[in-house]
Amino acid sequence: MQRSILIVLALVGFLLFPPKLFADAKKSEWFGEWAMNYDGHIGTLRITELSADCAISLWCDMAISYQGSNRDRYGGRIEKIDGKWQHMVFYINFPGKGQKFDAYLFSWDKQKMAGTTYWGGSVFGFYATKKINNAAKTPTSIKQLQEIALRIKPEKLLKERANGPKFRIDGNTFAFYQGDLPELTNSDGYASPAQKPILIPLARFIQLRDLRQFINQHQDADPNFWQPYFNEAEAIIEKRILALIASGITDTKILYQRVTSYDNAIDLIIKEKAPMAFAQKHRLQQRNPGIIRFAKHLIPVTFVINPRPARLFIIDETGYLLAEALQDEPRWREILTDKEQLGGWYFYKVEWPDFKSEKQLILVNEANNSLRINKGK
Repeated sequence: MQRSILIVLALVGFLLFPPKLFADAKKSEWFGEWAMNYDGHIGTLRITELSADCAISLWCDMAISYQGSNRDRYGGRIEKIDGKWQHMVFYINFPGKGQKFDAYLFSWDKQKMAGTTYWGGSVFGFYATKKINNAAKTPTSIKQLQEIALRIKPEKLLKERANGPKFRIDGNTFAFYQGDLPELTNSDGYASPAQKPILIPLARFIQLRDLRQFINQHQDADPNFWQPYFNEAEAIIEKRILALIASGITDTKILYQRVTSYDNAIDLIIKEKAPMAFAQKHRLQQRNPGIIRFAKHLIPVTFVINPRPARLFIIDETGYLLAEALQDEPRWREILTDKEQLGGWYFYKVEWPDFKSEKQLILVNEANNSLRINKGK
């Protein structure tokens, strides 16, 4: 009797929840870092989203790469995804030859994949488990945030701003501006602040350190007066924002909103609270300084690639350095036309027909707007 009941319940469950219901996967479930083992070779498979729209295939905005246990990195390409996003065929560009992998996400646990790979006419097995975001990679202190800032050329970012800090006392009037936030990302960059909220305190930290140095060097600024305000702002970064990001909140929308709220509080301190208090203390009338605004100058650039066919990807220099500093995969954008509107420093990556790839830093400006890329040069 008991066995009959169990059989009936199993049949009901099968009818109500057929296997197909659990087999379907989502595109987003492929993204992330995977601890991978193929026939005893251990490494990390990375699947990331490219920062560009494309219409060649449903997966043309996805990038794949592999890093072995010896820390060597290899690019790759996705050939197809089918089975309602459950099955992926991809290649890793190992030296001399691309190695094919047939991967399947588990139906009941999308944190795991398994399949087969092919080498030298033989078939081998592989499996991979998605890595949980490691909080150790997220800065939790001002010191760690500073270490990241130093790796992305902050002096260059500060020079590229339209407005640096301003401080001027003229008679009984006082003009102050804290300086623009440095631009850490754009359409060819690493990610948006909504996708990577750590960019918000990082940009603010670079701005604050520059403003503190500016105040300390200005003879009329009374540097000791400003120190409590800088300390208050950095305390919010460390004890509120960084702690919040490291807390493991998975809803990026909520995380972004809360981080932005704390950052707005810092902006209020240095934009209004501190300068108003300074003006009152020194009996000065505060006025707004002249601020300019301009858009980044882009120019048409032509790429000539030899030999073809080859795939060309770019990312701006800051985006590439950010990805390295945060131990993440760069968000390459594929160039799909011979002409693009660009400007400034970029890393480019070429994937040649023999699966080999190369990478280089280039400057795009009026004098360097036709770029010839030859294999091995």
